[in-house]
Amino acid sequence: MMLRIETRTDEPTEVTYALAGRATQEHLPELTELLAAERARGRRVTLDLEGLILADRDFVRFLACGEGSRAELAHCPAYVLSWIRCEGEERKTS
Repeated sequence: MMLRIETRTDEPTEVTYALAGRATQEHLPELTELLAAERARGRRVTLDLEGLILADRDFVRFLACGEGSRAELAHCPAYVLSWIRCEGEERKTS
C-alpha cells in the first residue's frame, strides 16, 4: 500500500493533511515540498496520522527532527509518538 495524502482542511491560515497507508523514506521529498510551500504561504500545517498503517525510521526522524517537526500532529498512534520522543532524545545525545 502506498501513502495517500488528502487535504482535509484548507483555510487561509491553516491546512490539514491526512496521511493514510505506509509512510516511508520515498514519501519524504513530497511531504517536505508540501510543508515548505504551505509555510511560505504563512499557513500552519497539521498532519493527521489517523490512517497511518506503517511508519519507517526515516519518516519518524522527519517528524522528530526534520521539516515535519514543525507541523502539528493529530491522531498520532502511540507507537509513533514514543518513537518520535526516542529519536529526539537520540539526536540530543549525539
